[in-house]
Amino acid sequence: MLIKRHIHIFLLTMTAIVLTFKVTYAQETKKNTPRDVLMEQIALMKEKVYMDMAEALHEPSKVKVLFLTYRDYTALPPEVFRFPNLEYLSLEGNHIQFLPDSFSNIKTLKFLDLSYNQRIWGRQVIREVSDMEGLTTLALAGNRIYKVPPEIGKLTNLKVLGLEENLITTLPPQIKRLRSLEVFYLGNNKIAEIPKEIGKMRSLQQLDVSNNRLTEIPEQIGELYLLKKLILKHNDLQDVPYQVLKLKKLEVLDLRFNPTIKHQKHVITGILPESKVKI
Repeated sequence: MLIKRHIHIFLLTMTAIVLTFKVTYAQETKKNTPRDVLMEQIALMKEKVYMDMAEALHEPSKVKVLFLTYRDYTALPPEVFRFPNLEYLSLEGNHIQFLPDSFSNIKTLKFLDLSYNQRIWGRQVIREVSDMEGLTTLALAGNRIYKVPPEIGKLTNLKVLGLEENLITTLPPQIKRLRSLEVFYLGNNKIAEIPKEIGKMRSLQQLDVSNNRLTEIPEQIGELYLLKKLILKHNDLQDVPYQVLKLKKLEVLDLRFNPTIKHQKHVITGILPESKVKI
């Protein structure tokens, strides 16, 4: 019994070290993906992170944070439905393709990470979670998603949406319904055009559309009055709408690796302080 207790204490200590490291690393490198944000939240809440299904099943009512990452799951483990207070679920790095029709019955869920499942059918997943009113963070990075369905507009309480590192070419106009969204990750896709409806997403504070195929951005981005960070590097932008330069809360405007924009540096920095502009 004494040996088992020492092993348990050791595992808890290692979990705390890993979480502390990830939070510190995210802060030092200024990363801010949904997973980094989650790690910070957990560290602040001092909530226990369950990483073993067997342990979690011993005390199902206590499980709020469940990490089942890189376990070679090909389907959602049915045991997930046995945790009545589950709020944070990470299934990153598995081989899941679909979510069961009953998944939306997990009414307590706030955070869902299905990043890097590779074979996942993104449209089906988004449609399945679209009725989950409590969901505030959805991470679907690295899943080869090429189309975002209109049902995305039903996630009206979503605050963080991670769709980076996919194959997305267009965004549906229904994104205008995401009125609560604060952080939107779209980097490393194949997007050629940002729909003008983005101007309706008035809660947006961070928008990352780096490493895409943009040649222009709509002037409606200038209506995002709360925007603090706009990342547009590694595109082929020809110009920046004057409306963007009038955003008073903008702290970072990253325009690096846009060859044509480089020649407009003196104009842009003449309106915005150089500390805010990266060209």
